[in-house]
Amino acid sequence: MTPASLETPTITSVVEILSDLLQRIGVIASVAVEDDEENEVPRLNIRTKEARLLIGNDGTTLSALEQLLKTLSYRKLSTPLLFTLDVDHYRTRRIELARILAFRAAREVVETGKPVELRPMSSYIRRVIHRTLSEHSQVESGSVGEGARRHVVVRPKKEVESIF
Repeated sequence: MTPASLETPTITSVVEILSDLLQRIGVIASVAVEDDEENEVPRLNIRTKEARLLIGNDGTTLSALEQLLKTLSYRKLSTPLLFTLDVDHYRTRRIELARILAFRAAREVVETGKPVELRPMSSYIRRVIHRTLSEHSQVESGSVGEGARRHVVVRPKKEVESIF
């Protein structure tokens, strides 16, 4: 995605909706439109001194704010829009930390030959870990558990038995 394609009238309208929403809840902030290479859609990054308020515990408030913005945008523009919402690059940092965690777990699995269970995490971060390890030649990942206890297990890749 080129920077020019980020500044469309539709995205500009979404930024206006977001800015109005932030003003109504009393948050002083600016919004920048950036390229989200992970998802190949525009990222609306909110810059504010009140980041903790907008992020919430483990990103739950940020996720809810993103869903609210998508709903408000759809109602105003009558078209579903693809974008991600971030606050002071919180999600960007979380993605990088998830990738590091995935590689560390993979290294441990390769060294020990035993599965590694990661702590429970959001579906978005689990998906980042699965994508990160999807091309790894020696390990595979899967999600186990339910609800708030759902987590990733990284294990040695099962060797395909040769029929020859």
